[in-house]
Amino acid sequence: MQRMAVDPPRPRLAMMSDQPVTRAAQDQLGFTAYAGVFTAFFLDKAAPTPMTVAISGPWGSGKTSLARLIDDRLQVKENWQGRWFEAPLTCWFNAWHHADAANVGVALAAHVARILAPERPIWWRLLQPLPAAMLGPTRRWWRRIWQGVAGAALTAAVLLAVAWLVPALREKLGPIGALPGDATNPVVLLAGGSTLLALAVRAFKASGALGAYLETPREAAAKGSMAEVRAHLHDLVRQALRQRRTGKLNRRLVIFIDDLERCPEDKALGVCEVVSQLLDHDGVIVVMISDLAPIAAAAAARYQDTDLPAAVLGQRYLDKLINMRFNLPPLSPESVQRLFDNPPPGGAL
Repeated sequence: MQRMAVDPPRPRLAMMSDQPVTRAAQDQLGFTAYAGVFTAFFLDKAAPTPMTVAISGPWGSGKTSLARLIDDRLQVKENWQGRWFEAPLTCWFNAWHHADAANVGVALAAHVARILAPERPIWWRLLQPLPAAMLGPTRRWWRRIWQGVAGAALTAAVLLAVAWLVPALREKLGPIGALPGDATNPVVLLAGGSTLLALAVRAFKASGALGAYLETPREAAAKGSMAEVRAHLHDLVRQALRQRRTGKLNRRLVIFIDDLERCPEDKALGVCEVVSQLLDHDGVIVVMISDLAPIAAAAAARYQDTDLPAAVLGQRYLDKLINMRFNLPPLSPESVQRLFDNPPPGGAL
């Protein structure tokens, strides 16, 4: 009887995509423990804010996975209930995806403002609307319609007010002139309310500074209006995070900025400037997910100092920007083996 040769089993070749894990059940690298510590710290009312935290490591070390695990744990009700009234508001911004923008820092400020805007009470959204430059095409279209309606109502209100002040004009206006005679008439109330709303919107025109910054950031900075932009962002944060009655912090805002090191040097530093100048508000935590070495090198090149080595200058820049830095430890061979043996869904190729 002839025996057939059997080839020995070949080792399985596995490849992994660069997709971060998002839940603890997918974690094969042991990052869940780190995420738990960060979550407890971010939710601790004694933790000072504003705060800038950096998760640093080389490409592919798992920085984004750790940040996603933190975000996932922040939304767990058992983690924040009892200390806060609502779950933390989280905001993700991928700097690399906006690298083609004229100013990535401006894109970051606009993105944060768009996240905060719908979280505000309805009256603040009416009195202090976002600049048109920050709205999408559909919302801009609806705002134009609303402005047209408000303009027509304001014109009607002025006409009714004149008719009320000049009795002789009422007869000439016919049925319209009879409207001001009854103060409870719904049409009169609507016109009066529209007038008050238009005046209030004009009185709370602080969004103009933010809109000017978004459209022409250099010109706004040259005019010294950055303080107004910061004040407007401060108002947005306060309105979105604080309790309506007591004025105390209701929850926190955690901003995750990813892939910063992939941006051109000048644009990466622009994001850092926005973080330090415009996002330092009570209740705000910024998490920078980046290899910090390129950021330090870019800062050293921009702010050259003949008395200091480039490495020292870059480190000083990071020290002023970042309050807490966490360097991801190297992956152990055992954790890498677990990752290939048990890849997350969609992670294996």
